Amino acid sequence: MNSVPKKHLESINDPLRLAALNASALLDSAPEECFDRLTRLVSDILQTPVSLISLVDKDRQFFKSQVGLSEPWKTRSQTPLSHSFCQYVVSIKAPLVVSDARIDNIFKHNLATHELGVVAYLGIPLTTLDGNILGAFCAIDSKPRHWSDRDIAMVNDLAAIVMTEIELRLLARSYRDKYKKLKTLEAERDSMVHMLVHDLRNPLTSLIAGVELMSLETPLTPLQQSVFDATLRGGQHLMRMINDILDVSKAHASTLEIKRSSVDFNQLLLDTYAELKPLASRQKITLSCAPAAGLNKISVDQDKLYRVLINLISNAIQHTPREGKIDIRCTVKTQDQLLEIAISDNGCGISKEDQTMIFERFWSGSTQKDTKRSSGLGLAFCKLACEAHGGKVSVSSQLGHGSTFTVTLPIMQ
Repeated sequence: MNSVPKKHLESINDPLRLAALNASALLDSAPEECFDRLTRLVSDILQTPVSLISLVDKDRQFFKSQVGLSEPWKTRSQTPLSHSFCQYVVSIKAPLVVSDARIDNIFKHNLATHELGVVAYLGIPLTTLDGNILGAFCAIDSKPRHWSDRDIAMVNDLAAIVMTEIELRLLARSYRDKYKKLKTLEAERDSMVHMLVHDLRNPLTSLIAGVELMSLETPLTPLQQSVFDATLRGGQHLMRMINDILDVSKAHASTLEIKRSSVDFNQLLLDTYAELKPLASRQKITLSCAPAAGLNKISVDQDKLYRVLINLISNAIQHTPREGKIDIRCTVKTQDQLLEIAISDNGCGISKEDQTMIFERFWSGSTQKDTKRSSGLGLAFCKLACEAHGGKVSVSSQLGHGSTFTVTLPIMQ
């Protein structure tokens, strides 16, 4: 005979247990083959007329899977707890083994014995990783039966499979919920960033225009000219960053818009080189540039390609030590009609883990020093701009040995 704890109802109505049961989303759900396969297996192996996956609610038991139930219980897929042995599996928190319910002091009064024909019962708890018992996986016979250790072990193993399926679903649901929250936070962040850069763009435009106007009104001394040039470069750099943010934000919803024109690429490259050469010289970095031999004009968005070059070269300067070296080499792949631009440095390099994320928005490398962290938008813009042109940008790097960023663009469009 089986003893039942005095706090039986407290176990059934435990709020944490009921919350876990509701979180499973299995109550009143449709039959599923992954569960039905297991109940059929129990009945086939143990030769029992009935097998159930029973979820015990506060006032009923719901059968997620069933084999052999008679009507009306088969159609209803549930019974009140007055017709339940499985509730006691929840209560005692252990397997329940009944050889003959008709002579058991507790179960001979249960309506499942009289109306469902439950005589022999073997029930295994369905226990979550948190220790909450959702119900029972049970095998039922309509005649007295001695349940062997093999029978109990087999149903126990199948109950574990049931719980693995349930736990995987709970885990997947948790990840889906977290993903939705992250997407909401990302949308809120993007909205805020978009608003801020719009607010910054107008005063910055006025600032740059004012600085340029000052140089036209009054002759400057060499020192003043140097300060003026540095101020103007800083303002223009900020404007490029703002444009990167706006372009990346727009492209996130669709594709980056490009406006093609016939561009002398080598001249564009040399102009970019001349603009960044002073920045490299201040760090005593050797910056060399080899234009593409024999290349005529190509059809690209000049502004966006210029910003790609500025981003990649200035990024190389930022992460190359003093007295380091940066090489810019351009090659025409005549057979494939491709232009390849390789920007190599002997800087700190990028780990393999970071290389998989480096072109993502707002990414900031784990190996970068705090003083060299960026907005995480420059490389994201480069990726979007290259892809919008039908090309690509890639990186090869080794920690401590530098990096090479390679832009590949089609020459003919």
